[in-house]
Amino acid sequence: MTLVNEGWMNRGLSVACFVALLTLPVAAQGQWYYATNADNTINITGYSGPGGDLIIPDYITGLPVTSTGYRAFDSHTSLKSVTFGTNFTSIGVYSFYVCTGLTNLTFGNSVTSIGSYSFPGCINLTSLTIPDSVTNIGIYAFDECYGLTNVTIGNSLTIIPFSAFYLCTNLTSATIGTNVTSIEQSAFENCKKLASITIPGSVTNIGDGAFGYCPGLTNVTISSGVTSIRSVAFHDCTGLTSVTFPNSVATIGMYAFTHCHSLSNVYFTGNAPSMDSTVFYDTPATIYYLPWTTGWGATFGGLQTAPYGGWTDWQTYFFGSTTNAQAAPDADPLGKGMSNTNQFIAGLNPTNPASLFQIISVSRTLSVSNNASFSFIITWKAAGIRTNVVQAMTGSSYNPNAFQDIPGALIIIGTTGDTVANYVDQGGATNHPARFYRIRLGP
Repeated sequence: MTLVNEGWMNRGLSVACFVALLTLPVAAQGQWYYATNADNTINITGYSGPGGDLIIPDYITGLPVTSTGYRAFDSHTSLKSVTFGTNFTSIGVYSFYVCTGLTNLTFGNSVTSIGSYSFPGCINLTSLTIPDSVTNIGIYAFDECYGLTNVTIGNSLTIIPFSAFYLCTNLTSATIGTNVTSIEQSAFENCKKLASITIPGSVTNIGDGAFGYCPGLTNVTISSGVTSIRSVAFHDCTGLTSVTFPNSVATIGMYAFTHCHSLSNVYFTGNAPSMDSTVFYDTPATIYYLPWTTGWGATFGGLQTAPYGGWTDWQTYFFGSTTNAQAAPDADPLGKGMSNTNQFIAGLNPTNPASLFQIISVSRTLSVSNNASFSFIITWKAAGIRTNVVQAMTGSSYNPNAFQDIPGALIIIGTTGDTVANYVDQGGATNHPARFYRIRLGP
């Protein structure tokens, strides 16, 4: 026989839990109701004891106890603590549903699976440590555990599922394991007192509304590795003042940081991600970007932008650290004829041989609009977000000390990344029989 239960609350996800009941006969021994599985292990299906501090036994009738079944301890409000035996591996769906008196859980190192809806509404559970042995947690597993203040997630879990800690309104601290790759939809939504969160480098995806409505959140550390931040992921985090995105972030979904009313500084350490103008809707932030990255303009995503970053940021961005030998100030990793120091000043990419600050051509052209005089067109490679000034020296003998700025020959490059610029020296070929040009950085 199969039972269908529509879940204890439905918040935007249509979920049905299908629970296949064991066809083996249910037996009883003392306070335990149980079934013997086909592999000669015991599945606890019910409990009639007094509650208090409960220890799940290692054996019943000489067979190892490995699991609890559907609603095995549902609404046993007299339970104060549960310690799982050394043979125990799997907590079934709804096993400890609304055990409101439960204050403490001790998982053994053999537990691998915590089922969907296994502990929702355990409102007096205060602290939770999920051991490294756990590889799976079901949806809504600790939903609405209002008393929960801190959570530590072990290093074998890969997915924090839908609404796993939804509405844990007193949760202040959550430590995410180093093998988690995805934080799914609403996983920590409405954790109103969550103050700080570090997303480890193993995570690639932050799901829709994963940290939405967390007004106490003041610090978010997003490690390099995250590529996608989904829609409304951090919406209404009104205490958040600053956020820094690693260079791995490629997409940010709609309204991801909407109504973050205190968010004033948004830092990007990589190229501009794919996002629209709703991401920071009703958020008074300025976007700051590293000037050697690409895709930025005077505004981005509806916000004003400004460059930031110094020498060590440049070293870390291109070489991974400041201690890499190729990142040394006097190094010239690709032999371009410029030290790292000068490439940094010019805004160049030291790892790209085509990223240059140099004149690539000077050509003569007839300027009909300038009394049919001949002009020179100077073309050069440069980096964006820089002011370039064209200088000239007249005469047939090169003298580096004789160059002077050409009046009005100030070129402001407003785009980011490598670019090509040019300047027309009107009448230069007619008025000067011989002329040298060079480009300098302006203020």
